[in-house]
Amino acid sequence: MVVCVIATVFVNRRFIKRINGKSVTEPQLLTAFAIAKSILNINAEIPLLDSSAVSSPSLFGLISPKLLIPSVILRYFNSEELNHVFIHELVHFKRKDLLVRWLTQGLLILNWFNPIFWFAFYKLREDQEIACDAATLRHLNVNDPREYACTLVKLAENTMAAPKITGLASLLASRSQLKRRVNMIKSIPTASIKWSLLVVGLVAVLSLATLSNAKATVSTKDIPAVTITHNNSIGSSQSAQIQPNEFKSNEGWILRVTKVVPLGAGQGQKWS
Repeated sequence: MVVCVIATVFVNRRFIKRINGKSVTEPQLLTAFAIAKSILNINAEIPLLDSSAVSSPSLFGLISPKLLIPSVILRYFNSEELNHVFIHELVHFKRKDLLVRWLTQGLLILNWFNPIFWFAFYKLREDQEIACDAATLRHLNVNDPREYACTLVKLAENTMAAPKITGLASLLASRSQLKRRVNMIKSIPTASIKWSLLVVGLVAVLSLATLSNAKATVSTKDIPAVTITHNNSIGSSQSAQIQPNEFKSNEGWILRVTKVVPLGAGQGQKWS
């Protein structure tokens, strides 16, 4: 855990020192950024910095987030594509994705030995990007999602990859993730609500079938321990210790109690 904490702090501090960004002054970038903030109704002050520390547009910072933009982006993207980029990154801001990543990073440090947590953390970042893709398409109101998918592909063609840092939300990740995201983008307009309702209903039915078992009305843990001794006709005795969940005999046999049902006032209880 100590090693994971040190590594996390070191990587993020080293990245902060590498930023050294200056405020963006290009009118085209500033206009596209202002339009994106207006579409998402964001009034918060988010600095737009030109930084060589990233090769892909990235949102960085938990307390005072800033949007890092590589200066070469104007060579590859037109105004419409810049709009795609800025809206995607600002959706990360509205969804508090950086906060979620830091919280899950804490869980990952506590469970560093569990490979399932590492895989879940990797899938979380991927699913955050897919969710932002869907939200971006809703805000863009595009008729053909291939326009937005082409922006992602163009990022990959220009090898605009982002460093894997907890406090960084970038538009593009690995190429395997890009393939999945493009496939998801293609299916967004044709996704039917009936399938969503079917999945929700199936989960509800499975939950009711597997998580409910309220037949026992009296807990066996509330029953006090009692010792019973029986003397038979030939003079030998048998005893059984009644524990909260079982009978233990001095002869070695055990009778387990699975259910206790009250028989009514003054009539005791029935055991199963």
